[in-house]
Amino acid sequence: ESEAHTGYVKIAEGCDHRCAYCVIPFLRGRYRSRRKDEIVKEVEARVKAGLREAVLIAQDTGCYGKDLNPRENLASLIKDLCRIEDLRWIRIMYCYPEEVNEELLAAMQHEKVCPYIDMPIQHVSDPVLKAMGRPLSSAGLKEKIRMIRQALPDVFIRSTLMVGFPGETQ
Repeated sequence: ESEAHTGYVKIAEGCDHRCAYCVIPFLRGRYRSRRKDEIVKEVEARVKAGLREAVLIAQDTGCYGKDLNPRENLASLIKDLCRIEDLRWIRIMYCYPEEVNEELLAAMQHEKVCPYIDMPIQHVSDPVLKAMGRPLSSAGLKEKIRMIRQALPDVFIRSTLMVGFPGETQ
């Protein structure tokens, strides 16, 4: 069976965050990572069928592997996927800023990883972030963006922002 050039690869399901605006944890349940070997086998098979870009998705890709025994992480998954010879690109979607760290950024420097990260920040006002139940402050978010840009100077950062959150003023 032929595979599309670009395809989504679900690495986990569910979410353990308790953001005030979101129903995903109630609909999808707790965060559940797929086993790394299972993901690698899926991508290898899809690459043989024509896949060239694997787009990693989950409700929060950055939390990948925290629930596994032994623990895994997104950086380790990326490193293993980069070993798949005919896979050309890996793209990371929905990586919340709390999980962005030096190890992940080092893994993202591999030539197969697109200089792209989809990082929902939701807002930059500290009172609104607190009301939303988001763990990072405005300063924390700005520091994560600085870290990303320092490690990946040409990176494209896609984000999601909300306006009109209850209690938000002009």
